[in-house]
Amino acid sequence: MSSQRPMRTRWHRAAAPAAVLALTLGLAACGESDEDEDAAAPTTQAPSASPSTEPAGGSGNLSAFCDAAIEVEAVFSSSGPEGPDQAQLEAAFEEARTTAPADIASDVDRFVSLNEEAFAEGADFSGPPPPEFEEIDTRIDEYLLANCDFAEVEVTGTEYAYEGIPETVDAGQTAFTFTNEGGEEHEFILIRVNDDVTQSIEELAALPEEEVFQMIRVVSFTSALPGGTDYSFVDLEPGRYGALCFIPVGSTPEAIAAAEAAGEEIDGPPHFTQGMVAEFTVE
Repeated sequence: MSSQRPMRTRWHRAAAPAAVLALTLGLAACGESDEDEDAAAPTTQAPSASPSTEPAGGSGNLSAFCDAAIEVEAVFSSSGPEGPDQAQLEAAFEEARTTAPADIASDVDRFVSLNEEAFAEGADFSGPPPPEFEEIDTRIDEYLLANCDFAEVEVTGTEYAYEGIPETVDAGQTAFTFTNEGGEEHEFILIRVNDDVTQSIEELAALPEEEVFQMIRVVSFTSALPGGTDYSFVDLEPGRYGALCFIPVGSTPEAIAAAEAAGEEIDGPPHFTQGMVAEFTVE
């Protein structure tokens, strides 16, 4: 349906800076960056800072580092199609770099530097991330999961449903572990519904984007290929939340590769129309 495609494009674009090059300290996801001249999100200037030459070696403040990782993800997830707010992102990156404990500091320093270099060089973020990004991101994700005092929610994606999302989740810093046990690519887009909105998540997903983005806020974005696992780290505030997958039906790794080789897109209905949607409350 025509109302779904623009919304899917916009939702991917809202998370695209973080998604397509794993540009957060705990958000390695893939997304699309389709052009949408009518997007209603606020526009911000993408970072263009010069790469840092400071050596690795943070203060070792674990609590502050965990907070900084969540802030980096929040800046990316709330950004518009033009990218995250430069000042906010630089501050969050600097906080992560300067507070990183010794056993992860070199990875954090290199990861932030790679991001700064990519932005400074005007890199094209439409393709898959280089292996070094993914390797470092995975190590940082695993460190955060093992060492930060985050509550954990383990979510499984299949054709076509989420499993493991409880009806209620406690407010506070939370790690979502998203594992794909299906045969197609799946994503876990987490949204918070505005307090005055009564429509269900399914009803919201069917609305035109210019309406729905007045009613929700994107909290985080992750995706995984079959057999893969991804993570997101968020500070949940009380309210009503939803999870959806906009990946089109038929998105097996083989079909994705064939479509990319042909310069095409898989033209199937989004997974949420097949039931891959969930709603829960944060208290």
